[in-house]
Formats: sequence, C-alpha cells, structure tokens
Amino acid sequence: MPPTNKVALFILLALGALVFLLMKLLHFNGLYGQDAHEYLRYARELHNNFGTARGLPNYLPVYPALAALLGFMVPIPEALQFISIFSYALTIYVLFLSIRLIYPGNQAAFLFVLCFGFLAPYPFRVACTDMTDPLATLLLLTTFYLVVSYIQSGRFRFFLLAVALALVCIFTRFAARVPVSKLFACLLVMEWRKSGLIAVMKM
Repeated sequence: MPPTNKVALFILLALGALVFLLMKLLHFNGLYGQDAHEYLRYARELHNNFGTARGLPNYLPVYPALAALLGFMVPIPEALQFISIFSYALTIYVLFLSIRLIYPGNQAAFLFVLCFGFLAPYPFRVACTDMTDPLATLLLLTTFYLVVSYIQSGRFRFFLLAVALALVCIFTRFAARVPVSKLFACLLVMEWRKSGLIAVMKM
C-alpha cells in the first residue's frame, strides 16, 4: 500500500534531517567553490546589516536572503546548507505529488521518487553544497505542480500561486527563466485552444 501524502512528507523530511546530520558529522559545511563562498559573504552582510547590504551582487539574492533570516537561529553556513538539503527533500516530495496528480492510480510513485530522486548521485551531491540549484528546482517543480493543478481544476488561485512562485524562482536563479517561460508558453497555447482563438485565427 503506497504511503499517504503526510507519511511521504515525514519520511522525506526525516531523510533530509539525517543527511544534514551526516554532513555535520563529516564536518562538511557545503562551502564548495567560489559561488558558495560568495553566497556566504552576502548572506552575512545582509544578516549583519538587517537587509541593508551595500551594492548589488552579481546574482539574484533570494537564497542568501533566506539564509540571512535563518541566521538569527543558526549560524549562516549551517543555514545555507539547511536550505539546500531540505529544498532537495521537498523537491522529491513535490515530484511525488506531481506523479500522483498526473497518474492518480500509480501505486509505485513514492518508491520511484525515493530510488530515482533521493538517491540520484548528482542532485544529492548538489543538495549538500551551498548552491541555489536545490531551492530553484523546488520552486520550479512546485510551479509546474500548480500549473497542472490549474489545468485540471480550473481554479484561478493555482494560476496566481504559480505566477508568484515562478517569479521567486527566477529571482533565485536567473537561468530558471528559460524553463519557466516554456512552461507558461505551453499553458498559454492550451488556454488559446480552449477558448477557440487558434481556430478563429486560422479562419
């Protein structure tokens, strides 16, 4: 019997917590590469100056801004890694929800995301470093889930939430503008087909 949504969320968050503790035991703080150190520097500057850090960074600062807020509870390096690891765990959960939304009768969705999502080597490696990729992936996949929910239910609130998360996703990682644009372009074409505008234009 497949797990319920709440049980699946609990399992994935527990696995995320275990990964976070493992990184602490291995004394790996996620600061791998120049970008990670720049996120750390800017997060500290935001934290120490309460959001009045001087100068604009060469990236969009959603990720370090979240770390700066968490920095009031935990040290900034741990906050950056915490966001990455738990964004990864939540991404797997949203993937699970997306599969169940598109294929309601699927009985192996959780096993699939656990084996080919959580245990995938490259995403797992990136999730343990202080990078924007896990958070941007979470926001992008959640946007996809909301768009599909809007298509299936027709509820406009799903569309508004999808637009809001898409903007946050782009402000997390600017490269996300490409898949976000394609996603909403597909939605626009589908809406045109529903309204009959394409048929009218062909006349």
